[in-house]
Amino acid sequence: MKSMALALATLSAALLCEAVASPHRALKPHGVIASACKVDVPTMHSFQTLLSRGRCDAQVVYTPAPWEIDFVTNMPRIQDGTQEWAAGCAKMRSHRSLIDEWLRLVKGQYRGAALPSSFDKEAMSYFTTTTTCPGELPRVEVEPIEPLVGFLRHPMTWCIDHSWEYMLRKEYLLLGSPASVGSGRKF
Repeated sequence: MKSMALALATLSAALLCEAVASPHRALKPHGVIASACKVDVPTMHSFQTLLSRGRCDAQVVYTPAPWEIDFVTNMPRIQDGTQEWAAGCAKMRSHRSLIDEWLRLVKGQYRGAALPSSFDKEAMSYFTTTTTCPGELPRVEVEPIEPLVGFLRHPMTWCIDHSWEYMLRKEYLLLGSPASVGSGRKF
């Protein structure tokens, strides 16, 4: 099961180019990839087959953003049990530029852009997947994910915007590559 999930993730990464070229039709009927990106379908199929048969090894490493590490290690000091959460909110406000970068990345994805190959690793946590198959060079994929900070909700919730407007909003979530979820947001 793990190998199949990895194979699907790898296919999604391969289709990233396709999603940028034509986000409204990442696949033609019958699964034939169509774009100027010229993704090598037979090679991708071979790679997926190796993964599904367990011939490839994959290592996934989670790297938290520095401010996530700061929140986690200092939580006992900033947790005060009040609605105002003065220390935690002060910390969130001090990281406003990181929040803006995080939301900029999500906004681009919302508009159908592919996740960028480079991003601010001070703002975003990320997964690094290294896949090694027999006879091939290792493949390394890096995918950003929202950092675990604040109220674990939209980063504007309460500390930046003192209303509860952002409490149930989901526009802060990164959903993987547009090829894997389609263009636009779906919840």
